[in-house]
Amino acid sequence: MIRRALPALLAGLAALAAGAASATDAVRIGYIPTTTVQAQIAHTLDRTDILANNDLEGELILFNSSPAVNEALVSGAIDIGFASDFAAITVMASGAPVVAIGHQSAFRGAIMSTTPEIDALDKLAGTQVYGLFGVTVYQSAIEMVQEAGLEAGSDVSFVNIGFSELADAVRAAQVDAFFTWDPWIAFFEKQGVATTLGEDIAPTMVIMARSDFVEENPEVVKRFLRAHAEALYWAGQNAEITNEWFRIPEAARQIDVDVIATASDFDPNWTAESFEDIRIGFSSEQVERLRVLSQFTVDNGLAPRLAPIDSAVITDLGDAVETAKADAPFDASAVQVLEP
Repeated sequence: MIRRALPALLAGLAALAAGAASATDAVRIGYIPTTTVQAQIAHTLDRTDILANNDLEGELILFNSSPAVNEALVSGAIDIGFASDFAAITVMASGAPVVAIGHQSAFRGAIMSTTPEIDALDKLAGTQVYGLFGVTVYQSAIEMVQEAGLEAGSDVSFVNIGFSELADAVRAAQVDAFFTWDPWIAFFEKQGVATTLGEDIAPTMVIMARSDFVEENPEVVKRFLRAHAEALYWAGQNAEITNEWFRIPEAARQIDVDVIATASDFDPNWTAESFEDIRIGFSSEQVERLRVLSQFTVDNGLAPRLAPIDSAVITDLGDAVETAKADAPFDASAVQVLEP
């Protein structure tokens, strides 16, 4: 009886092993509805089989801002979140148990004018420039003013204002100059209510994760970064579809597709010619930029201390995904769009 039962037992163990190998790992992902490229990636992860092809089961959760994504990470409500580099710096500086695991996308920041009299950056002398201080574009705006030969704080005054209040003031022509980011730059340009005086494409979105999730699931994180790279490439190659997906959340419905397209094109990854051109890991230049941004937040009283860049910016996971690309090509044509 024992001998007759052994084959059945071995077959059962093999079936269990096969089932374990094909099991999917659940990942809760937080994203923002109105950040170009980032939102198209999130919708692609949610609406195609890319996650499943990497043995992952994703739950995409919508938040209204990068700070809200950070709060969800800290509270344990999500495992991975997409946030601006500024938000990443400030949450890491607070000592929260979160880390940056990958570069996601670049986006445009700009100083804009609502009046014809201010048609160049050096015409900002004696004016007030309005905008939200808690964003990377604040740093960009100061640098643009300085490069124009003006001194921030004396020649040009910066005024902190929430985005909703700023948008209302711009539409009502109550401010002469302001700084903001895409897709709102392209949105205001199309509306004809403001013109761009200077722009910067250094601001970035980063992929954040809870520290314990990374420590306990390094292989899952690698598979997620691979899936993210695939979603980014597929989204850019299928922009007509993914730009329409961008407009699905209520907060994004007012943004025209051509505005989304214009804003997205500023990210080099969005127009990558091949999957191999997609970069998910942090370059040394990107790490250094995070270090400079961290110093800016401290110097301007926007963070209590420097972010621990060396320990909180994880580069080896993204590097491993980059290295593996040569032996693991991605066939974008094989991706299946899921039924809603």
